[in-house]
Amino acid sequence: MIPVLTPPRSCSSLITAMLGQHPNLYAPAELECFTGDTLGECFAFAERVPVVTLHGLLRTVAQLQGGAQTDATIAVAQQWLEARSHWRGAELMAWIETRIAPRRLLDKSPIHVLRWPCLQRLAAVCAGQPVVHLSRHPISAVRSLIRAYSKMGQRLTASEALRTWSVGHRHCLRYRQDLAQAPSLLLRSEDLLADPEGSLARVCRHLAITDHPTAIEAMLHPERSPYACLGPAMAPTGNDPHWMASPTLRRGNAPSSEPSLKELWDLPGVDPELVMLAVQLGWQLGYS
Repeated sequence: MIPVLTPPRSCSSLITAMLGQHPNLYAPAELECFTGDTLGECFAFAERVPVVTLHGLLRTVAQLQGGAQTDATIAVAQQWLEARSHWRGAELMAWIETRIAPRRLLDKSPIHVLRWPCLQRLAAVCAGQPVVHLSRHPISAVRSLIRAYSKMGQRLTASEALRTWSVGHRHCLRYRQDLAQAPSLLLRSEDLLADPEGSLARVCRHLAITDHPTAIEAMLHPERSPYACLGPAMAPTGNDPHWMASPTLRRGNAPSSEPSLKELWDLPGVDPELVMLAVQLGWQLGYS
């Protein structure tokens, strides 16, 4: 299993779906199955944390088990998972991998990078596998986080959004250094949107899979993913709802100019120490 490490609002739904269209890869919806030691603990975690729905897990099991995502197959998937609440994340991943073989599994669950114990559980399964670390400029990420929470009827302050970005990337960098035991690739979402073919070829070389033009062409069509649309009523999300409403790659969607890290100082109510931390992380991620 190949981990795609990314905090929320890093264009990860789009980019992971693109990677999943490679003939050697498979990208499910967000599985979120390392938030506890067992699936039962993950279910309990989802009940406590509103942003964790496990819809992606339900949709993935329904797709792989029933060949479709309907309320009927979601209900069967829910019963199947509840009967295996004693399973660890590793056992679920092994089950998925047998279903998708010989394709390799990608795991993208932003909730994991916000909690170090989640990444420790993840590393126990995929240490030694190449890592893709996906980033987005902190200014763009903060604005996107605030908008996303607003659409859910919740208020997220600039300080909370910046702390989410900072904690996530600090954990990603720590994972790469201390737990990965394999090469890692930093992929800036801005770079991929500006040059999809070049960035995708770079990812392919990092993962030691073909970068033949036919493979790259397939990856330019994330809308072909079975998870690139809203799911049935029982499990509608599992990826970014805004992206699922329009899942095609929109060329020219890269920003014409990159924000400056200096703009972090203009965010309202943010502690200067947090800004300094974010600026330093931004430098490490190649932003200026």
